[in-house]
Amino acid sequence: MTVSKGDKASSGADGACPRYAWLARILSAPLLVVWLIGPFGIEAAGAGTLTVRDDTGGSILARAVEVQGAIRSGEHIRITGNCWSACTMYLAVPGTCVTRGARLGFHGPFGASGELESGSFELMSGLMADHYPQPIRDLFLTQWRHSRRLTMLSGSELIRIAGVPECA
Repeated sequence: MTVSKGDKASSGADGACPRYAWLARILSAPLLVVWLIGPFGIEAAGAGTLTVRDDTGGSILARAVEVQGAIRSGEHIRITGNCWSACTMYLAVPGTCVTRGARLGFHGPFGASGELESGSFELMSGLMADHYPQPIRDLFLTQWRHSRRLTMLSGSELIRIAGVPECA
């Protein structure tokens, strides 16, 4: 994952995914977060700007914790390159912007050993979907979550279809 941080900035956002706020609280226990996040090289969020250039995803739960941290800290997210799988959950951070040339890839949840048990699949699908704007959420729930194959959208498509802000 390639990310860079820039100037400090702040927003008044206090949370975008209240349905799963309990999960973020549970997963905010320091040892559990280190265990979940450590293998994926995810950096802790701080108030400022995180630029995503080449992020292939990782753990859904770890990303949910990272996104909640970015929301709480007022961090700004700029998606300028490839953002696949769990990386797409950054769309929940208020003010997240995309460049027209960004490439976001969506697919359904699965585990390291393959398909998830039905209850886990529904929970992880719901968690991911709650991070997406409409109509991306609907497309994910009705089509994309049932495939491990990436459905790619350009930044231009996200701007047009879902009203995601274009990065200046």
